[in-house]
Amino acid sequence: LLQQIFIMFLTAHVLGCIFYFFSTPDFRTVAETAAVDAGEITPWLEASFPAHRNFTNGFRYTTALYWAVTTLTTVGYGDISPSTSAERLFGFVTLVLGTFIFGSVVGTIGSWLADMRQAKELHNRKMDAARAFSLEAKLPPSLRRPTLGFFRRQEVKTYDARELLDELPYELRHSILSHLYHQALMQMEQFRQMDEVFITELCSLLRPVSFGKGQLIFRKGEIGRLVYIVIRGAVEVTAAERSRDCAVWRLGHFLGEEAVLGISKRK
Repeated sequence: LLQQIFIMFLTAHVLGCIFYFFSTPDFRTVAETAAVDAGEITPWLEASFPAHRNFTNGFRYTTALYWAVTTLTTVGYGDISPSTSAERLFGFVTLVLGTFIFGSVVGTIGSWLADMRQAKELHNRKMDAARAFSLEAKLPPSLRRPTLGFFRRQEVKTYDARELLDELPYELRHSILSHLYHQALMQMEQFRQMDEVFITELCSLLRPVSFGKGQLIFRKGEIGRLVYIVIRGAVEVTAAERSRDCAVWRLGHFLGEEAVLGISKRK
């Protein structure tokens, strides 16, 4: 979107400068020059910048840029109108260009908004399913609120990252996954010794999950099924029998690897 807007304003800059150049007396025919001298036509340069007043180049530039933007966007207020053959011919070219450029920008914005709506709809479906489950299970408010809060924080994407990565060649997939997860995984001593291919395949299995402040991730004694790696934020670790003693884990720390990887003791 920003790229499209930048291209549009760059195009307006170039077209505005050219339009000003073609509006100078050098590009008027003999008949047009005579008509201007007789007062029969008044080109926009003379109307906007009378000879008895001194206008800066910046003011002249913004005026020409204003004409280019209104023409490219097909608004055309009419306060600056071409009156000579060169101005009208260039105005015609600008109108044709404006049809394509403005249509491209509008199409890009429409596509962007459609993607946002699609992601919003997918998230709403997830929330509707969570609400239906909460009602069917007759969860009390103390359970329903954190359940809905958990799903509300999860990011729902309009694409399947695993499916896209599987279609890529190995080297490219490895480079992308290393860019995403290498810094965090290399914090784990066990992963430093593992094969590159294994690390790549492991990274392809990772999926993002978000937890709110104060939410319990798991407790001692639970059957371990997942390994959590801290990518953003912080996780507080406490001991039930000594609740005052705690540690705060940040980027690269991991949780739950003992049960999954068979590691008996963390160093």
